[in-house]
Formats: sequence, C-alpha cells, structure tokens
Amino acid sequence: MRIERIDRLPRTRRHEIGAGGDVVLTLSTDTLQLAGLQVGDELTEGDVARLRYQDDRSRALTRALAAIARRPHSEAELRDTLRRKGFGRVLIDEVLGRMRELGYVNDAAFAEFWMETRQAAAPRSRRMLRWELARKGISTEVTQTVVEPLDDGDSAYRIGMRRARALDRGDEAAYRRRLASFLQRRGFSWEVTRRAVERCWAEDQPPP
Repeated sequence: MRIERIDRLPRTRRHEIGAGGDVVLTLSTDTLQLAGLQVGDELTEGDVARLRYQDDRSRALTRALAAIARRPHSEAELRDTLRRKGFGRVLIDEVLGRMRELGYVNDAAFAEFWMETRQAAAPRSRRMLRWELARKGISTEVTQTVVEPLDDGDSAYRIGMRRARALDRGDEAAYRRRLASFLQRRGFSWEVTRRAVERCWAEDQPPP
C-alpha cells in the first residue's frame, strides 16, 4: 500500500497515516520521525504491524516512566498499570526488561524506599511491612532482607510516644487502652505492645 497522506491530529503529538482511502496507522511524532515515513512511501502489512508495535512500545515506556516520575513503583505495580492501559503481556515484558536494564525498575531498591518512608512517617511492625510489600508484588526474599533488621520494640515505642502526646494522662486506664489499640492496629504483637505502653506511660509523665 502507498502512503497517501500524513495528517497530524489536532492538539496531539500523533499522526494519521492514510492509504487506500483508509487510516491504516496512527503513530506518535517520535515513531513517525524514527521511521522516516513520507507521502508516497510503500508499506507492506508487515511494515504496518512492525510500526504499530514500535508505537505501542514507545507509548508503554512513556506511561511507565511517567508513573515512576511521580513516585517509585515496584515492577508488579508498573506491570499492572500497563495492563490496565491495554498493553499486551509480550510488550509489557519487553518494556519492563528495558527499564530493568536502565535501572529504572529495581524491587530491592523500591522495598528499601518503602520501608524507610513508612518508618520515618509512621513506624509499623515488621509483620505489617511484610504485608504491604507483598501487596506491592515484592518477593518474600527481598522483603525478608529489608524488613528483618528492624526492631519492633523500638518502632512501637517511637510511634507510641508520638501518639501519647494526644492522650489524656489523667486517665491511666484509657491512656493504656487507647495506646495499645493504636499500636496493635499497626501490626505489633501483644507483647511488643505491652512493653511499649509500659515504657511510654513511664516516660510520658509530667515533671514533679
């Protein structure tokens, strides 16, 4: 088939490629320029399929890069994002493989980032962090490496002292109950919670 027209779509960076009175392709400006297409060029069905795949790959890569520009993502998150946008498995595998090569996808680095961000903002138990990372698609091995060094006792104490500032010290039973409930909602075991509550109560007393 012979290219009869190349028209840029209004307010976009995409172009319609017309041949035989029909639109046979819609390509991004970048894909069009890389292909060097011009009116009068001949395209085979194989050319059309190849160009369509190249354009899809470029769009998928752009989507993935835009996602990680907003915040770090695990590979599973990016895979899910691209799947929801309608990209196929083979193309997604290729794009994520390329991103791994470029260092843009690294589940170990993502797990470290997630753990450090969580612990800085609102410390939680190793159990809860494992659960959160599993939901992000991080492997058990990577999760264990990142989470194992954490000290649940220290984390519970730190977040407990933050919470204690908002509690009424005049009612010890309510103070202990509310603080314990708060810590257990963050995944801390009963024994870790008990020790943290005792320590917080002892250290959160007004000076004599």
